Amino acid sequence: MGASRQLIDAVIGVADESLRGLGFTRRRYGSTIEVAPDVFGWVGLNRAVRRGDDKLLINPVLGVGHQAVEREVARRRGVKFHPYFPLTISAPLSQLARGPFSEFGTHYLFEGVREKKLERQVRKMVDTIATYAFPFFKAHSCLEALAVTLRLGDYGFPHQLVYRLPVALTLLGQDGDALDAVRSSVAELGDREDLAAQEFRAFAATFVSRGAAPEHRRTPS
Repeated sequence: MGASRQLIDAVIGVADESLRGLGFTRRRYGSTIEVAPDVFGWVGLNRAVRRGDDKLLINPVLGVGHQAVEREVARRRGVKFHPYFPLTISAPLSQLARGPFSEFGTHYLFEGVREKKLERQVRKMVDTIATYAFPFFKAHSCLEALAVTLRLGDYGFPHQLVYRLPVALTLLGQDGDALDAVRSSVAELGDREDLAAQEFRAFAATFVSRGAAPEHRRTPS
């Protein structure tokens, strides 16, 4: 056995309550909060357990979802749009909290402690999440800032970001840069023939042949 169901339920229950107090709404995958029209912030509590020790590891992850970008990515890939998944960018809390003020490593550890002590520990975790989450959300609430971050590629998974960068650029009216980004990503695939590479080549071929202009262009704010 790993962490008991009682321990998991206690930790997640207090965390959900604390996040609701900050304005978050619980979703099937994580919790979300609106930060701008068509833009939401996301908190996920990734869990890990070890056999036999009744300990629970929580690795908080933060993300931002730009629904205009995600709608366009879904349309161009021919898949159904989901309003909250996948995220446009994401990062473990530990990545954002690096520096002299970081007081933790890559996870939080909870075990069979007294109820009040456990509650204090969970609320402290949520307080730390809030400290880094809201600035992260705000910094990426506009499409221009998002495009800069997508270019850097620091927050998220490369196999997902390659779709989102050109789409974000087209929504900003930067069609030439969007086409350059697609062609550059295709070149980086080299001779890869795995499924992810094949899917992106198909996306890229359609992107280039049909032109970069999206179905609904948004005027930058």
